[in-house]
Amino acid sequence: MKSLKLIVLVLASALASIFLLSSCERVIDLKLDGADAPIPFIEAHVINQEGMSYIRVTETADFYKSTGGKPVKNAQIVVSDDKGNKEKFVLMPGDEYGVYIPENDNFKGEIGRKYTLEVKLTDRTITSESVLPAITPIDSVQVRFVKKTTFKEEGYYIYYYGTDPPNQKNWYRWQVYENDSLYDSVEDILIASDDFIKTKISNLELPYPFEEGDTVRIEQYGITEPTFLFYQQVQAVIFNDGGLFSPPPANPVTNLKGGALGIFNTASVTGVETIIKK
Repeated sequence: MKSLKLIVLVLASALASIFLLSSCERVIDLKLDGADAPIPFIEAHVINQEGMSYIRVTETADFYKSTGGKPVKNAQIVVSDDKGNKEKFVLMPGDEYGVYIPENDNFKGEIGRKYTLEVKLTDRTITSESVLPAITPIDSVQVRFVKKTTFKEEGYYIYYYGTDPPNQKNWYRWQVYENDSLYDSVEDILIASDDFIKTKISNLELPYPFEEGDTVRIEQYGITEPTFLFYQQVQAVIFNDGGLFSPPPANPVTNLKGGALGIFNTASVTGVETIIKK
């Protein structure tokens, strides 16, 4: 049998200014009776805002090594849409992480367009397709002070309100910044489908205590079902306790074709910012 590699990636903020410096990659290699060759791992993001699209290409690595996945710096990457437009992604200057950014600084995704990803590597070509979904606006947020309890730290908590469009399937992700610092650990993967939300996002508490004077930004992403399932299964792998009734570990689902792990994520984003006041 071959080694079973479980690749777990926490996607970074997608803001051009902090490309993946806040990302976290975790690789688990369960030794059986052999060793696999490194597998390409691709995290590709096309977002409907300028400066937020990027693609990272690495190779899987042994969990017991001190270094993460080896960055791939010779990939040839093109993203095209169903209008015939093409955008080349080039290695970010001074890059140490295998991060590629659009050659055109003004590049951004367009809601409703179908995008095709093509990543040419030395020994294979990886492809994927994804339609960029719409996103609904954030209606409002409320700030409430909560005293310390057995299960909760004392502090100011933010409660979020919004409306989910009826008669269509929607999947969401939220990212939260505190004073420009992104919450980006595995526990901070905040996702939901409208099976849970229904038609109203009401009184949704963000799980972070803030202090007076903090500036908090909430970004709400409209993501695709494959991206939602990818995040969901990443969480399942990370929080699998290995108990008798735990499901057997498995690689998170991917929408990539050609022999790679990872995800091609097309997403739209909206945001709101608030300052915590007494």
